[in-house]
Amino acid sequence: MYPNIKDNKRKVYSAMVTAMDDVVGAVVDELQKQNMWNNTVTIFSTDNGGQTLNGGNNWPLRGRKASLWEGGVRGVGLVHGAGIVDKGRTSRELMHVSDWFPTLLHVANTTTSGTKPLDSHNVWDAISSKNGHSPRTELLHNIDPEFTRPFGPTPPMTPYPNKHGVDTLKGHTALRWLNWKLYTGDPGYSSIDPPPTLYRNQTVDTSCLVSDGYHPDCKEPLKAPEPLPSVRLFDITADPSENVDVAKYFPLIVDEMLGKIAAYNKTAVPIAWPGGDKNCDPALQDNVWGPWK
Repeated sequence: MYPNIKDNKRKVYSAMVTAMDDVVGAVVDELQKQNMWNNTVTIFSTDNGGQTLNGGNNWPLRGRKASLWEGGVRGVGLVHGAGIVDKGRTSRELMHVSDWFPTLLHVANTTTSGTKPLDSHNVWDAISSKNGHSPRTELLHNIDPEFTRPFGPTPPMTPYPNKHGVDTLKGHTALRWLNWKLYTGDPGYSSIDPPPTLYRNQTVDTSCLVSDGYHPDCKEPLKAPEPLPSVRLFDITADPSENVDVAKYFPLIVDEMLGKIAAYNKTAVPIAWPGGDKNCDPALQDNVWGPWK
């Protein structure tokens, strides 16, 4: 498929998306055939940004899957069906994937009564109505004290002394608060990769994009990297591509958000990576990937 796309990875990716689109269409056709479509809410949503090493693309956003930049964490989605008052529009209200749970319970006319305390929100008003707003004002993208770049060394960084005791050199963290997004540590792969039109017209060499020039196959001359700031602040509403670090201009915002990160750290549980279990092999479960205990 798609012989007009010269880049093979982008060509394969496009064909995979088409195959998925065909299957989604088949499900919609069957719902309509069974007279269930008008009483169905359909949600189509991503779980992370595109992986540019395998044909994905996040242009004009920075980063990719496995990074904390907007290209790695900003998701797109589509909601269709009963209860949508204002149709055919785009909502940019703040939402986290965990918000689907209380939102869908609301759509199903039930509540979260009896569940454990949740840090998620019902955002149906923002989805269904152009005048609705999300109650979410804060979103913790990640705290990973063990993060290191998978394809190369972590770049050198300058420490950021702070009264909250946050180690800004260790791993990485990203926190969104209102229009602000704060990073500590190394957010990961930071390039803004070529737009899809370039993939369509030529083969794109991504060997030097794997880890900002650290990839062993990169033929470009390597330069000793300059130390990067270990705390960065961006106004995501005004600067979604994260081009201008404004941390030095808004020290009070930085301090406020570091305090929020410190509060999260106080309640964090120790990291635990359980060992593998050979019984999870799908060959032992009729070749089905699924729960095995």
